[in-house]
Order: sequence, then structure tokens, then C-alpha cells
Amino acid sequence: FPDAHRTYVEAVEKQPLNSTTWYELGCFELQVLRDRMSARRHLERARDLDPRGPAATALISPGFSDQAQAPPETAPC
Repeated sequence: FPDAHRTYVEAVEKQPLNSTTWYELGCFELQVLRDRMSARRHLERARDLDPRGPAATALISPGFSDQAQAPPETAPC
């Protein structure tokens, strides 16, 4: 998965004001890498750029902070 992660990181570097690229990076980190701290940081960036976008919903979904032990299909992304 390192190549996929690198692709997402390059996308946000090329389009730093695109909330969708930040959202996709955060979801990848949450669902695939299971890196909750990094995912939250990137989802928050996406939410800051688009307060009504999907990242805002993901961050306020019930149990986001409790998802660490949850299966990937229950992740908020």
C-alpha cells in the first residue's frame, strides 16, 4: 500500500485547496492503514476547506473516536 498512500499524498500536495483529495487521503489512512491520528488530521483539513462536505459527516459520525477496534466496514468514510 505504500504506492497508493504516496499517490494520495502527492494529490494533496498538487491540490492543497481541494477538499476531496484531503478527504480521500484521510479515508485511505483510516480504512487501509488504520492510522487514526493521521486520518483525523487530514479529514479535519478537508472539513476546514469544505465544512458541508463528507469529511464533516465522517468526523461527527457516532463513535469515530471509538472506531479503533471496529471492523473497516464500520469506518465513517
